[in-house]
Amino acid sequence: MASSQVSYDELMKQVQHLQKENTDLRRELFNSSTSIRQMESDSSALKDSLVGVGLTLNEADNHAAYDVAVSDSYASRQTPPTLMPLSDLAFHGRSYSSASSKSCYRCVHVR
Repeated sequence: MASSQVSYDELMKQVQHLQKENTDLRRELFNSSTSIRQMESDSSALKDSLVGVGLTLNEADNHAAYDVAVSDSYASRQTPPTLMPLSDLAFHGRSYSSASSKSCYRCVHVR
């Protein structure tokens, strides 16, 4: 009977060891799951931030492109009147053809 008692004691020690190992593995699994959830949350927050930054950059690019277009449009309309050709111009009932005009409204020669 002594040998069966030793076997029983050894089996009990193994069971206790396996229970402790099981508890340790469960704790490790819980910690890993918590860590993974935290990383997923951080990853999602970073992704949202990047999307927000991308939208902000796109808006800035759109505003810059609009500003350039408006600036170019404005600049193209800002031809000084002294440089405007006066060919075929009618002013107060008088016509000035390209043959009788210069490139400056101040320098128009009337026939």
